[in-house]
Amino acid sequence: MSAEQNNVAPDGFLESRLGPEGIEETNIEEQVAERESSAPIGHDRDSTKGFDLTELADDYELSQSPVEEFLQGKLETPGARISRGLAATAARQHAIAAAMGSLRPSTQIHGLFEELEKARKSFEPLNGLYNRLDTAGLLTNYANGFAGLSASHIGISHATASALAGLKPLTINSALSEAIANARRAMDETFSPTRGIVSALREMEERNRKQQNSIIHALSSTLGNVTRTNQWMTSISGDIIGSGIRSSLSDAVEEMRTSLRALQTSIIDDRMSSLLGLGATFTDEFASTRIKMSVLAGIGAISTPQSPLRSDAYKQLFGEWRVHAGLPRSFWNDPRERTRTYEEASVDDGLIHATPSVALEIMIESGLTTGMRSDDEAVALVSVGEVSMTVRSHTTRGDAFAAISVFEQKMRAYIAQKMEGKFGPEWFKHRASNLVGKAKAARKAAMERGEKFLPLIEFTDLGELNTLILSKGNWDDVFGDVFINRDTFNLDMQRLVAVRRPTMHARPVDGVILVEMLCVMQRLSAQIVDDGEWKLEADLDF
Repeated sequence: MSAEQNNVAPDGFLESRLGPEGIEETNIEEQVAERESSAPIGHDRDSTKGFDLTELADDYELSQSPVEEFLQGKLETPGARISRGLAATAARQHAIAAAMGSLRPSTQIHGLFEELEKARKSFEPLNGLYNRLDTAGLLTNYANGFAGLSASHIGISHATASALAGLKPLTINSALSEAIANARRAMDETFSPTRGIVSALREMEERNRKQQNSIIHALSSTLGNVTRTNQWMTSISGDIIGSGIRSSLSDAVEEMRTSLRALQTSIIDDRMSSLLGLGATFTDEFASTRIKMSVLAGIGAISTPQSPLRSDAYKQLFGEWRVHAGLPRSFWNDPRERTRTYEEASVDDGLIHATPSVALEIMIESGLTTGMRSDDEAVALVSVGEVSMTVRSHTTRGDAFAAISVFEQKMRAYIAQKMEGKFGPEWFKHRASNLVGKAKAARKAAMERGEKFLPLIEFTDLGELNTLILSKGNWDDVFGDVFINRDTFNLDMQRLVAVRRPTMHARPVDGVILVEMLCVMQRLSAQIVDDGEWKLEADLDF
């Protein structure tokens, strides 16, 4: 065989005697003749005496089986791509040669399964992971550390202090536990020599998809809060020199850092971080952006809703910028104009230059939002009440708009619940009289199209919901204790209204606007979940 016939392809596979379609050109009869002619003189060339034709037949059968399709790189499943990326060891090359009919001893086929076993072990879900997620002790340590922070400087809420002090052992979400166990069984089955590789890899792909979905589901509960907290704590505890922390925040951040340094441990197991794809490093361009996001996440987690530090932490990232409906067309059409506008508003430089996908990854790594990362994409979770929406780095634009739609629906439901509880079932007629005519016309048109009857509030948009809440009577009687600052709430809603407009769907969503949208939805959703509990705490007698 010539050197050209023995070349190793760029992806590590042999190109031994392949035709233009990647199929072995030498037929089985030629191979038999070749082996017979190479037998020693005087040796009986009868296959039953000189060599076993069964061995050759096994080689040939294997070369025509689905394994050939797998080895030649024709499969495009995640498992196939993973396996093709394995190191091109000698044993693997011998096994591939045998599988492709190049007359290597059939015993070397076992080398292939040895390599596949290595793949199985390397991608097997981490053993005992869910048994090592008892973080209660670590969280209690963090609670004790936070207890030393000055309430006058930070404004730790009573609910936060109580929650940290009363932590119970964390149990892994049952869906994640089951997914890990199922994935382990799937991997064992996948690489069993008795099963077809093609179908096994397809099953592995489906199992991996289900596992990721189960992990995402788990992240929407306690596990997500723990990992998110770990991310911003870790970021703040590190080197923040030159990150541009505002002077108004420096004392609070330094107090947090002092308390966190004393803990000297991670809140979650390193292997959990690995499973979630966390722990990425960023270039200097984005390092300070990550720290600013972590400060925003940390201040938001431990301070009271009305703390001025929250506003300072937000402005540290966004400056005086806010998206609004009056922006000129040139802002949307010219990237240079957008950059200039952001710079004039003192938006963080790294955020200005981050693509939406990079901005999403920084949010996850900083702890500003819950999420996970893989080699292919990052997935962030945006909680709107009890609903968690996913925003993926490959589809940030569509996912972000979908999240706003869900937020709008949840806002309608929350308003209806609060107003009906206060004023009865006919509240819309009496407390939103300026919206009744338009809403009735919209409902009539919908029912003429065959849609079912719905309450009038279902035919209002975000701008009208904002007007309804800001109405003096409604604000004073119902919503003031929930959203606290009338002007801040109005600006937040105007941000979402500007993005929600139909014309916005034809406009670019860059990193700045993406992060702004997600931050606003998180802030308003948190206020809805709190539902004015902060005021009850303020009235306590201790």
